Amino acid sequence: MAPTLEKGWKVKIEPKASQNIAVGEVIVFTCRVGLIMHRLVGRFQEQDRFYFIHKGDNSRRAGIVDSKNVIGVVHEAITPAGIKKIDNGKWLKGHKSTLLYFCIISLVLTILYPLKRSFSGRGLTKIFLRCPF
Repeated sequence: MAPTLEKGWKVKIEPKASQNIAVGEVIVFTCRVGLIMHRLVGRFQEQDRFYFIHKGDNSRRAGIVDSKNVIGVVHEAITPAGIKKIDNGKWLKGHKSTLLYFCIISLVLTILYPLKRSFSGRGLTKIFLRCPF
């Protein structure tokens, strides 16, 4: 998550209901390798479940996480210099084209994600994880 969050910093994780997490916020979620902190760049809903499109600030790849794996959001970090507020609004202003790109992907996923099950392990998720900017 550099340059927003640097390695070794501690973060304050605040629990938040999935439907209240906004695009641009930094989320913390569990996956098979442990805890991950990434920026929420898109979201979609399938029936009663929310799915988030996430991406590290310094990464070219995005991924999808089920809302049930999200622990909370990060609004501040404890750095060697003190407490740093994570300004999600500032990120949104500087990344309008990135946000538009992921809004389009969110729309496509809303339509195509239910079809993923028919691709027997080679689902659409694999395609979107390799999308460059």
